[in-house]
Amino acid sequence: MPTPSASSPQPKGFRRAVSEQDTKQAEAVTSPRFIGRRQSLIEDARKEREAAAAAAAAAVA
Repeated sequence: MPTPSASSPQPKGFRRAVSEQDTKQAEAVTSPRFIGRRQSLIEDARKEREAAAAAAAAAVA
């Protein structure tokens, strides 16, 4: 079964579509809403790690 190579011809609009998708994704990732949600998730994970470390320390002591 032949496998498509990376150099196989692509439709003309393919590269432009990928480029436009990258732009839209970059806009979404840099939106204030996304950044705020990301910060919230980072803080939640940090708090969970600290709580787990404290629980482990309490279990050892």
